[in-house]
Amino acid sequence: MKTIFRQGFIPPALKVMVLMVALPSLGLAKVDQNVIRDKDITVAIESRFLVDQTVPSNGIDVHTDNGVVMLSGEVPTLLARERAGKIVASIRGVQALINTIAVNPTSRIGDEEVRFKVIAALAADPASDSYEITVQVSQGRVMLTGTVESWQEKQLTEEVVRSVKGVQSLRSRITVNPP
Repeated sequence: MKTIFRQGFIPPALKVMVLMVALPSLGLAKVDQNVIRDKDITVAIESRFLVDQTVPSNGIDVHTDNGVVMLSGEVPTLLARERAGKIVASIRGVQALINTIAVNPTSRIGDEEVRFKVIAALAADPASDSYEITVQVSQGRVMLTGTVESWQEKQLTEEVVRSVKGVQSLRSRITVNPP
């Protein structure tokens, strides 16, 4: 079978190939739909802060630049600061996080009062009331020492302490010693 092309006739497949090669070089190609804009990242973070009960959305400023998120402002607990960071890390498009949120309870609480509140919080929690943990506080910085029976018990103890108002930072020297 003999194929005859008419003069001026270009097969459709050839047209498609030419367009596929030429369009990207002309800058006319479709914009990558997978790129997430900074504005969209910021809106997603602020929306999540609004519905999260731990993070006070009105105390945190969010700024995004090329996927790098910077958090600033003040929150009343260490738990709120850390939760804000975890929320940001879960947002699609975030490349990095700079968390400069300060833990600043509404009123300055003395170290003895913070220590008392931490001990009371641990005693009030049914899962952590039997742990033998020593609590030391200096300028709002809490250090825990002692022994628990599992990694989960250690994490629970630390989570309870982070939720106490007045705790500026937490250093845990709790060791895990299985029964």
